[in-house]
Amino acid sequence: MKNFMFILALALTFSTIFAQDDLRLRAMTKNTIFYATPDGKVTSADYWQMRLGNFDVTVTRKYPGEGDVKIEGSANIAFMSGGYLEGNGFGSRGKLSTQADFAVKRDGKYQTVRPDTIDYIFFGASKVKLKGLDKEEDLFVYIEDPYNTYEAKMFNLAVYVLSKNTGELTHSHDIERLSAVSFTEEGAKKGHQANIAEASR
Repeated sequence: MKNFMFILALALTFSTIFAQDDLRLRAMTKNTIFYATPDGKVTSADYWQMRLGNFDVTVTRKYPGEGDVKIEGSANIAFMSGGYLEGNGFGSRGKLSTQADFAVKRDGKYQTVRPDTIDYIFFGASKVKLKGLDKEEDLFVYIEDPYNTYEAKMFNLAVYVLSKNTGELTHSHDIERLSAVSFTEEGAKKGHQANIAEASR
């Protein structure tokens, strides 16, 4: 019996490790981003994680025999190179995963925006320019519910590299100070200029 329990525990450990690796690979799909630093230099990264900060949240989860339960906790939100926002943290019932989106506020209501509609993000991730629109707008992090909507608390980039030999992703370095990010080099340059203009106001 003890041997069985040991083997079961070992199997669960390995399945968790492989699941995390699969999640990391999915989250880190190659998706080139261009980023400008405060000196105006533009560089690119293929695999990355844009960290937006840790946020207090209240979310609803269903539990067997209990129905809808309000869970209070906190979640670290990051924009992944896989093209979506991811939130992980801890709540009153243990580990907590949350869904998150970028959002803008129009006519007093938050409207979520798809990452592929973004021209550039700038000014500490508090401002965004969307494709096809002339004006820049305030940018928010929307976590499942309008009550969990915040301005970004961080704006830095974790850069990862893919090993050609092993196919594994490893953390390379962090970019702590960003002026702007975009999916095009031209967008990053425009975002940097917009950052300068916003800072001078």
